[in-house]
Amino acid sequence: MVSNLIMKNRKRFIFPVLFILSIAALAMKKFMVPFHGFVLILIFDGMAILYFMQAFRSEKLGEEVRGRAFRFDISSIAYAVCSIAILYRMEYWNGWEGWVTAAGVLLFIVSMLTFFSISVYMKQTDKGNKIKPLLLANFSWIYFMVLFPVVALTNPRTFHNLFNGTTYEEYVRNRYPLEEGTAMLNLYKPGNTRSKEIAEEYFTTAIQDEKDDDLEEALLNYNRCIDLNPDNAQAYYKRGRLKLTRLEIDNEMAQSACNDFARAIQLDPNMAPAYYSRAVAYHYIFPKDLMPARTDLLKAKMLDTSLNSDNYLNNFLAHSKPDSTVDTTASIDLQKDRR
Repeated sequence: MVSNLIMKNRKRFIFPVLFILSIAALAMKKFMVPFHGFVLILIFDGMAILYFMQAFRSEKLGEEVRGRAFRFDISSIAYAVCSIAILYRMEYWNGWEGWVTAAGVLLFIVSMLTFFSISVYMKQTDKGNKIKPLLLANFSWIYFMVLFPVVALTNPRTFHNLFNGTTYEEYVRNRYPLEEGTAMLNLYKPGNTRSKEIAEEYFTTAIQDEKDDDLEEALLNYNRCIDLNPDNAQAYYKRGRLKLTRLEIDNEMAQSACNDFARAIQLDPNMAPAYYSRAVAYHYIFPKDLMPARTDLLKAKMLDTSLNSDNYLNNFLAHSKPDSTVDTTASIDLQKDRR
């Protein structure tokens, strides 16, 4: 008798505990805590398994009647599918759209049944004792009705910024080619004036952060600025220059800077410093292929004759060795800051 009571209480609390752990896992993802992906998989897969087990559990037919009866619980099936759909969406796994659609249909059916059962319950029970048992009985439904619509109905930009520690723009630029990424950003970019005003504030703050040598914060604020206003050519140029000349440089960072300069040039084809800086990035990444860098330097010189690119052309392009690298710190002095 005692063991049965303990098992019953344990089953009653297992899902609330998992719900709390799932919120903790989402917070880990937001603050980029190591192994947050593993924790998300463990918790949401665990929830799905437990709900499926609950949906198809068996029970004794009675004390005196031998045998067992299998129960079919559509609510638990819906919650299991919702758990899988949320996990797929959080981890950006292929096929998440199908899981979200299936979970949405099932959750809608369960919600209609729940609304009906709540209305019947409220009519038949004493008002003073309704709320607590009602909440306990529908705890799973409340949890998924709060979390699932946020996961399923928000656009990719809002979703990413809500559940991740990076900006949507940063995620897209790291994952997709320039043209495809730009199309995605334009599709979901904010269109209101207030967003541009906030973006400008981030831009101003980023410039001040650079002056204060707070480089990581400067990069973060440039990211925020571009996420709110992906049409700001100066923000792309400034961020690219920060990556190329002040952060720890390697091929990956130089390529990222090169992409920023390329986007700045797309937005403002007459931005001479962006051509110049892209030439520096090109030469760092491809020291043996001098033509792209030389082409950008000549373009920069044509757009702005005051740029002292002749020294760079002579010293780095005309006489560079196959395995040479670019002194980006020295070359930045030749660039012009413009806003």
